[in-house]
Amino acid sequence: MKTIRRKNIAIKTVFDIAALSKKEVLTEVTTSLFNDGIISDQAGFLHDLCYRENELSTYIGHSIGLPHTRSKYVKRPVILVGRLSHNISWDQDHRVNFLVLIAVPETATGSLHLRILAHLSGLLIHDDFREKLVNTSPVEAHKMLTRASAKFIHNERRQFFKDKFFSKFFWHYLQQNLMTATGYMIPFIVSGGILYALSIMLAGVDTDPLMSNSIARLLALVGQAGLHLYLPALGGYLAYSMAGRPGLAPGFITALLAVQINSGFIGAIASGFLVGGTVLGLKRIHLPQPVQSLGPIFLYPLVGTIVPATIILLILGQPIAWFVATMTHYLASLSGTSRIPLGAIIGAMIGSDMGGPINKVAATFCQSQVNTLPFLTGIMGVATATPPLGVGLATLLFKRKFTPAERNNGIAALLMGSCGITEGVLPFIPTNPILIVSACIIGTLTSGALAGFLGVTNHAPWGGLIVLPVIGNRLGFLLALLIGATITALIIGLLKKTQTSPKPKRKDFDFEIEVL
Repeated sequence: MKTIRRKNIAIKTVFDIAALSKKEVLTEVTTSLFNDGIISDQAGFLHDLCYRENELSTYIGHSIGLPHTRSKYVKRPVILVGRLSHNISWDQDHRVNFLVLIAVPETATGSLHLRILAHLSGLLIHDDFREKLVNTSPVEAHKMLTRASAKFIHNERRQFFKDKFFSKFFWHYLQQNLMTATGYMIPFIVSGGILYALSIMLAGVDTDPLMSNSIARLLALVGQAGLHLYLPALGGYLAYSMAGRPGLAPGFITALLAVQINSGFIGAIASGFLVGGTVLGLKRIHLPQPVQSLGPIFLYPLVGTIVPATIILLILGQPIAWFVATMTHYLASLSGTSRIPLGAIIGAMIGSDMGGPINKVAATFCQSQVNTLPFLTGIMGVATATPPLGVGLATLLFKRKFTPAERNNGIAALLMGSCGITEGVLPFIPTNPILIVSACIIGTLTSGALAGFLGVTNHAPWGGLIVLPVIGNRLGFLLALLIGATITALIIGLLKKTQTSPKPKRKDFDFEIEVL
């Protein structure tokens, strides 16, 4: 009798079991598992094992039984191989002289026992593996099961990596770090972009503010400084979000280099991820005690700058710059109806999650083009204001469909929409998420497509009515916003159920008789 452990799967062999019945066999192997500390309670585990056996026979052919269970009394997954001294009756029609028992804890992830069962069943159908396992010595059986468990663990790890890391963890990790970096970047865009937009408003849309009077020129200089910094800030804070303070300076430097070779928004993001990944890798290197303090202030920033900067300058930068230039040229060539699909896509993304990651990706992309492709910020400026204005309008047009509290929130949504704050819709989503989000997507899709078609331009990286002074084609801006908000309001108002006030309880009137 011998037990070994492969990671967290215990492998046990029990040969020459002298039991004469199925119940005796299961009792003997249960005692053996309890003595090895694999199960915590003999009676409880035996009950769970027998309960499973009573549901359906676990005979798999070739005189082999495959009992299995998932029990709260199991401390760790176990595979037990047992050879019986006698042929015993396993069910009404079959006899068994060999068994493979599988038991996993009740808290095991998913259907672990079924996956182990499937793996072993796949091996046992092969005659050579089955015959060798049944007739071999305990030592060789250990080796066979160890190899089988190693392959199972390898497959589990590979599947975990594919399913969890790539489909869930990896994308969540990217999203989380991008959202953090975007939050740090937005103040650069807002302060720089709005100041630059004010300089355009003072100098005139058709005049270069740097060549105008002193106030407009001053505002333009300050605004351009902010706009020159926002992409390095994106890369720097992306690296900071991933790797902490040691990634901040390398991220800024590498992203600045990416901007200087015209790789733009994509280059800044690539720089941030490269720096963050490099510094994280450096942190895994064990440094001797005397030089550990030099890591965060010398080694990590130095190597974390040289390696990603070299990759950007010599490998990735030029292809990204070519792609950005090609896309910019293509987008700049769009006009009229050819801008409708782009406007619809950007609008739908902005209206889909009200300030969430999809909204932020679309809005940040448009904001990054405020100096080169102002029609994109025109689409964004309309789309960001459409959902709150549409919901606020619905509370005014369909008052009976909303509670007093919702009508008050509707006034706040109108004010937030005028300021280009999409999050004004959020208080309405919990009560009817499908209707509100669907209405907002349809409304922003429409307003974005109209803004693109009408050639609306926006020289500020923001939206709402507050940017009207720096809008090109203000009538088109207002028309697209009005139509999108009205569609949103009508969808909500027509499909939302009318709010019914609770009926007042009937009052009983007491009559007093006055004797005159």
